[in-house]
Amino acid sequence: MKNKTLALLKPAIVLTVICIVSAALLAVVNKFAAPLIEKAEHDKQMATLGVVLPEAEGFEELKIENAPKTVKKVYKETSGKGYALLMTAESGYHTLEFSLGIDAEGKIAGLKMTSTFHSGGDSGLGSALPTFLDSYKGVGEDLEGSVDKVTNATRSSAAIRSAMADAFKLVEDLKGGA
Repeated sequence: MKNKTLALLKPAIVLTVICIVSAALLAVVNKFAAPLIEKAEHDKQMATLGVVLPEAEGFEELKIENAPKTVKKVYKETSGKGYALLMTAESGYHTLEFSLGIDAEGKIAGLKMTSTFHSGGDSGLGSALPTFLDSYKGVGEDLEGSVDKVTNATRSSAAIRSAMADAFKLVEDLKGGA
């Protein structure tokens, strides 16, 4: 009877030991990998900021309380050339993430999609994306009617413009205009 109970418990004990050892190994790997992943993500963000505000010399992250939910992070260019913002936009179907540069004159210096959702079909957004994004350069806060919408991506375009409006308002507030 004792051997039968031990035979039944042995697989559970072995699995428990395997789980404990695996969890410990994952914790050790995470301890060393987490800072490397965080640095790589920071470097990627800084490179993206340089694309949307190409004349920038450096960036300082601003801590903004009560920022619109579309604004993830705000960076001020250190020599006064503008602001770069990490943004999200909800299209109703998916979440878009993008970086936006607003120069010192309050015009869009650059726009870069950093994460998009693409359905199995061609929504038109994929092929038209570079032209669509470039068409915003030099546009001010009056976004309506200033840029052509991407065919079959009306909700995405509207979501991006709505998030941009939040960004313009926030930048105006940061400049002391409101």
